[in-house]
Amino acid sequence: MKISKKLVYDYINGEDIENIDDLENNYRFMMEVTKITHDKNMYHMCSNEVKNNYEFIKFMVLEFSSDLDFIIEIANEYMSMSNNDLDVTRLELTFIMANLLKDYKNLDEDKMDVSIHYNMSKSMFLSSEKVKRQLEIIKEEDLFWKEEFGLGFRINQYEYYCTSDIVMNEIASTYIEDIFYNEADIKLEDLIHNRFKTVDDFNNFGVRKFLLNYIRCYDTNLADYIECHINLLRDLEKDINRIIRNFNNYNDNLEVRRNLIFKHDAYEILGKYNCCTPINEFFVIIDKMNIKGIPKFFINDGYSATLNLVDINNIEEYKIIKELIELAKEVYLKPITELDDGNVSNKIIQNKADILDFDLSKSKKYKNLRAKKLIPKNNKNE
Repeated sequence: MKISKKLVYDYINGEDIENIDDLENNYRFMMEVTKITHDKNMYHMCSNEVKNNYEFIKFMVLEFSSDLDFIIEIANEYMSMSNNDLDVTRLELTFIMANLLKDYKNLDEDKMDVSIHYNMSKSMFLSSEKVKRQLEIIKEEDLFWKEEFGLGFRINQYEYYCTSDIVMNEIASTYIEDIFYNEADIKLEDLIHNRFKTVDDFNNFGVRKFLLNYIRCYDTNLADYIECHINLLRDLEKDINRIIRNFNNYNDNLEVRRNLIFKHDAYEILGKYNCCTPINEFFVIIDKMNIKGIPKFFINDGYSATLNLVDINNIEEYKIIKELIELAKEVYLKPITELDDGNVSNKIIQNKADILDFDLSKSKKYKNLRAKKLIPKNNKNE
């Protein structure tokens, strides 16, 4: 049935209309009326069939998202109509309500309970799906498919909810959080500065290319999905824009971080040997060794040490100096990512090639996929 604007306005103005019951039983018609009137009471004019139509309920929830009492009422009513946990519409509505009620701290007690319910349901689903994928990958005996699965996003694309962009976007977002914020514990700022010397170098490469190439090292299917739903990178892009604005301050901040790490660990070394010699004495000796890449701590400050390397007779003092030198090389000569995150990001780089220059078409995995005819010849990476 074609819905004309005249028909909609006639209904709103109370004109005589034939088959008005049929119109109030048509969810598309009632959605058009509500768009124009922006009157939530139109919900009560609808038939029960329309009230049980998911597309109509989703529209009403989003249209009146600021009216929490109303959207909670109609969402709960819709949810009560079905107890089928595999109903994708129930899952979608759960995610929508969870996001709308996310900031529950400002809600009254009743609304807070509803918020907790929807957000816990969403969180439990996402956690459960992640565990399922991990178990499926562990059970997989074919090494080729283990690599192809990556983090497991591909498996989600064959589940009952795969037709829902809302659900799939939420799942993809949890993987993004794990890669950049949670499990890997990498620092975006360090990754950028380890690869790019200037802001122009980075801008010429591109924010999205940088992020997608890094994600692709973890899961190629996830990267392909995000490339088609690029808005999922919005928060990451905001973080990167902040980093770029502070690009020129990075080296000064990095030097402060390295100094704090070095001095903290240096005191631990002295404590291990129960050494009473002031730590500054050892620092001056290291300064005089002129080790390439290690900054001078005290020579330029006019500090004069009473201890000289040739005067040391205590074997423990030699051990302390040796350990301090090894510590200095570790702190000042290695990339900062290796100091802060337990080499997580660097292991990925070593195992899968440079995260920024990664070219799928040149990888062994890509050639295997092509051999099995799982990637067409006109693939965009080729």
